[in-house]
Amino acid sequence: MGLFSSAPSPASTAADGTYKPMKREERRLCWEARDAYFACLDRSHILDSIKDAEGAARQCGGETAAFERDCASSWVS
Repeated sequence: MGLFSSAPSPASTAADGTYKPMKREERRLCWEARDAYFACLDRSHILDSIKDAEGAARQCGGETAAFERDCASSWVS
């Protein structure tokens, strides 16, 4: 999983490649995805998702994908 990928999120760029601020609904989706990701890490007793990237991917792969999809890449990294 590319938790720290450098590619810009679709939510953070306009069609011409310039920065586009997130709308309220996009921020809400991001926050929900972020909260679900960290709740999964807590349930799985993973304190550092970077040091235990394998465990985080195994236990929270779906939550990681949603977090990366729904949040601007600068919020994820």
